[in-house]
Amino acid sequence: DEYVSINLGKLQYCISPGCSGLYSLSGARVARCSDCRMGVCTACKVEEHEGLTCREHLAAKTPPDVLVLRNRANEEILTLRCPRCMQAFFDFEGCFALKCSICPCNFCGWCLIDCGPDAHSHVKTCQSKPRGADIFFGTLEQFENAQVKRQRVLMLDFLSKLTKAERAKLIKGLQPDMKRLGITS
Repeated sequence: DEYVSINLGKLQYCISPGCSGLYSLSGARVARCSDCRMGVCTACKVEEHEGLTCREHLAAKTPPDVLVLRNRANEEILTLRCPRCMQAFFDFEGCFALKCSICPCNFCGWCLIDCGPDAHSHVKTCQSKPRGADIFFGTLEQFENAQVKRQRVLMLDFLSKLTKAERAKLIKGLQPDMKRLGITS
Protein backbone atom coordinates (compact mmCIF):
# COMPACT_ATOMS: atom_id res chain seq x y z
CA ASP A 1 0.00 0.00 0.00
CA GLU A 2 2.88 2.39 0.72
CA TYR A 3 4.30 1.57 -2.74
CA VAL A 4 0.94 2.48 -4.30
CA SER A 5 0.76 5.74 -2.34
CA ILE A 6 4.24 6.74 -3.47
CA ASN A 7 3.50 5.81 -7.11
CA LEU A 8 -0.10 7.03 -7.34
CA GLY A 9 0.75 9.15 -10.40
CA LYS A 10 2.02 6.00 -12.17
CA LEU A 11 -0.58 3.50 -10.94
CA GLN A 12 -4.36 3.57 -10.77
CA TYR A 13 -6.79 1.26 -9.02
CA CYS A 14 -8.91 -0.94 -11.28
CA ILE A 15 -12.23 0.47 -12.50
CA SER A 16 -13.98 -2.87 -12.20
CA PRO A 17 -16.34 -2.89 -9.18
CA GLY A 18 -15.05 -5.12 -6.42
CA CYS A 19 -11.54 -5.43 -7.89
CA SER A 20 -8.64 -4.03 -5.89
CA GLY A 21 -6.05 -4.61 -8.61
CA LEU A 22 -3.89 -1.93 -10.19
CA TYR A 23 -3.00 -0.85 -13.69
CA SER A 24 -0.06 1.21 -14.88
CA LEU A 25 -0.34 4.72 -16.31
CA SER A 26 2.95 4.17 -18.17
CA GLY A 27 1.84 5.90 -21.36
CA ALA A 28 0.29 2.95 -23.16
CA ARG A 29 -3.24 3.54 -24.47
CA VAL A 30 -4.54 0.33 -22.87
CA ALA A 31 -3.38 -1.10 -19.55
CA ARG A 32 -4.29 -4.43 -17.94
CA CYS A 33 -5.45 -4.78 -14.35
CA SER A 34 -3.00 -6.79 -12.25
CA ASP A 35 -5.84 -8.87 -10.73
CA CYS A 36 -8.82 -9.22 -13.08
CA ARG A 37 -6.84 -8.53 -16.29
CA MET A 38 -9.51 -6.11 -17.55
CA GLY A 39 -8.20 -3.80 -20.28
CA VAL A 40 -8.60 -0.12 -19.34
CA CYS A 41 -8.23 2.89 -21.64
CA THR A 42 -5.72 5.07 -19.77
CA ALA A 43 -7.01 8.24 -21.45
CA CYS A 44 -10.71 8.08 -20.56
CA LYS A 45 -10.52 5.47 -17.75
CA VAL A 46 -13.20 3.12 -19.12
CA GLU A 47 -13.03 -0.45 -20.42
CA GLU A 48 -10.77 -0.58 -23.48
CA HIS A 49 -12.35 0.37 -26.82
CA GLU A 50 -9.98 -0.99 -29.43
CA GLY A 51 -10.13 0.72 -32.82
CA LEU A 52 -12.09 3.74 -31.56
CA THR A 53 -10.91 7.05 -30.16
CA CYS A 54 -12.30 7.99 -26.76
CA ARG A 55 -14.69 10.45 -28.41
CA GLU A 56 -15.85 7.85 -30.98
CA HIS A 57 -16.38 5.29 -28.19
CA LEU A 58 -18.44 7.78 -26.21
CA ALA A 59 -20.55 8.61 -29.28
CA ALA A 60 -21.05 4.94 -30.20
CA LYS A 61 -21.88 3.96 -26.64
CA THR A 62 -24.58 6.59 -26.12
CA PRO A 63 -27.16 7.59 -28.70
CA PRO A 64 -27.67 11.36 -28.79
CA ASP A 65 -31.08 11.20 -27.18
CA VAL A 66 -31.63 14.05 -24.72
CA LEU A 67 -33.09 11.83 -22.01
CA VAL A 68 -30.09 9.52 -22.26
CA LEU A 69 -27.72 12.52 -22.18
CA ARG A 70 -29.54 13.93 -19.18
CA ASN A 71 -29.31 10.61 -17.34
CA ARG A 72 -25.60 10.34 -18.19
CA ALA A 73 -24.93 13.86 -16.91
CA ASN A 74 -26.80 13.05 -13.69
CA GLU A 75 -25.03 9.72 -13.19
CA GLU A 76 -21.50 10.67 -14.26
CA ILE A 77 -21.22 14.31 -13.18
CA LEU A 78 -23.94 15.48 -10.79
CA THR A 79 -24.02 12.44 -8.49
CA LEU A 80 -21.11 12.27 -6.04
CA ARG A 81 -19.47 8.84 -6.27
CA CYS A 82 -16.56 6.84 -4.97
CA PRO A 83 -13.93 7.06 -7.72
CA ARG A 84 -13.21 3.33 -7.52
CA CYS A 85 -16.50 1.42 -7.14
CA MET A 86 -18.80 4.28 -8.21
CA GLN A 87 -20.98 3.96 -5.10
CA ALA A 88 -22.97 7.18 -4.64
CA PHE A 89 -22.44 9.07 -1.41
CA PHE A 90 -24.22 11.98 0.22
CA ASP A 91 -22.62 12.50 3.60
CA PHE A 92 -19.90 14.97 4.45
CA GLU A 93 -18.82 15.04 8.07
CA GLY A 94 -16.07 17.66 7.98
CA CYS A 95 -12.91 15.71 7.12
CA PHE A 96 -11.86 15.91 3.46
CA ALA A 97 -10.05 12.53 3.66
CA LEU A 98 -13.04 10.37 2.70
CA LYS A 99 -13.48 6.59 2.84
CA CYS A 100 -15.96 4.64 0.77
CA SER A 101 -18.54 2.68 2.74
CA ILE A 102 -18.50 -0.15 0.18
CA CYS A 103 -14.93 -0.67 -1.05
CA PRO A 104 -11.48 0.01 0.47
CA CYS A 105 -11.09 3.28 -1.43
CA ASN A 106 -9.86 6.38 0.37
CA PHE A 107 -10.35 9.54 -1.65
CA CYS A 108 -10.10 13.31 -1.53
CA GLY A 109 -13.20 15.36 -0.71
CA TRP A 110 -11.84 18.32 -2.68
CA CYS A 111 -11.21 16.64 -6.05
CA LEU A 112 -12.64 13.09 -5.55
CA ILE A 113 -9.54 11.27 -6.77
CA ASP A 114 -8.67 7.80 -5.51
CA CYS A 115 -5.80 8.18 -3.03
CA GLY A 116 -5.10 4.52 -2.36
CA PRO A 117 -4.95 3.31 1.24
CA ASP A 118 -4.94 6.79 2.86
CA ALA A 119 -6.19 10.13 1.54
CA HIS A 120 -4.64 12.38 4.19
CA SER A 121 -1.33 13.03 2.42
CA HIS A 122 -3.15 14.02 -0.78
CA VAL A 123 -5.77 16.14 1.02
CA LYS A 124 -2.96 18.05 2.73
CA THR A 125 -1.64 19.28 -0.65
CA CYS A 126 -4.66 18.96 -2.98
CA GLN A 127 -4.57 21.52 -5.79
CA SER A 128 -8.37 21.88 -5.57
CA LYS A 129 -8.24 23.00 -1.94
CA PRO A 130 -8.84 26.76 -1.63
CA ARG A 131 -6.24 29.02 -0.06
CA GLY A 132 -6.58 29.30 3.69
CA ALA A 133 -8.51 26.03 4.10
CA ASP A 134 -7.69 23.79 7.05
CA ILE A 135 -5.19 21.00 6.46
CA PHE A 136 -7.85 18.23 6.66
CA PHE A 137 -11.18 19.67 7.80
CA GLY A 138 -13.70 22.03 6.25
CA THR A 139 -17.28 23.16 6.29
CA LEU A 140 -20.19 21.73 4.35
CA GLU A 141 -20.21 25.00 2.37
CA GLN A 142 -16.55 24.49 1.38
CA PHE A 143 -17.33 20.91 0.34
CA GLU A 144 -20.33 21.99 -1.74
CA ASN A 145 -18.36 24.83 -3.38
CA ALA A 146 -15.54 22.40 -4.27
CA GLN A 147 -18.05 20.01 -5.84
CA VAL A 148 -19.72 22.80 -7.85
CA LYS A 149 -16.33 23.84 -9.20
CA ARG A 150 -15.40 20.23 -10.07
CA GLN A 151 -18.80 19.49 -11.60
CA ARG A 152 -18.69 22.68 -13.69
CA VAL A 153 -15.39 21.61 -15.29
CA LEU A 154 -16.74 18.10 -15.98
CA MET A 155 -20.05 19.42 -17.34
CA LEU A 156 -18.37 21.92 -19.68
CA ASP A 157 -16.20 19.10 -21.03
CA PHE A 158 -19.28 16.87 -21.46
CA LEU A 159 -21.18 19.66 -23.24
CA SER A 160 -18.25 20.35 -25.58
CA LYS A 161 -18.67 16.85 -27.05
CA LEU A 162 -22.32 17.42 -28.01
CA THR A 163 -23.87 19.10 -31.03
CA LYS A 164 -25.18 22.62 -30.54
CA ALA A 165 -28.80 21.34 -30.55
CA GLU A 166 -28.05 18.59 -28.00
CA ARG A 167 -26.21 21.08 -25.80
CA ALA A 168 -29.15 23.51 -25.81
CA LYS A 169 -31.65 20.75 -25.00
CA LEU A 170 -29.51 19.33 -22.21
CA ILE A 171 -28.94 22.75 -20.64
CA LYS A 172 -32.68 23.38 -20.72
CA GLY A 173 -33.46 19.87 -19.35
CA LEU A 174 -31.06 20.31 -16.44
CA GLN A 175 -31.77 24.00 -15.88
CA PRO A 176 -31.64 24.09 -12.04
CA ASP A 177 -28.36 22.15 -11.98
CA MET A 178 -26.89 24.17 -14.84
CA LYS A 179 -27.82 27.40 -13.06
CA ARG A 180 -26.13 26.13 -9.88
CA LEU A 181 -23.01 25.40 -11.98
CA GLY A 182 -23.15 28.82 -13.66
CA ILE A 183 -23.81 27.36 -17.14
CA THR A 184 -26.45 29.18 -19.14
CA SER A 185 -25.68 28.46 -22.80
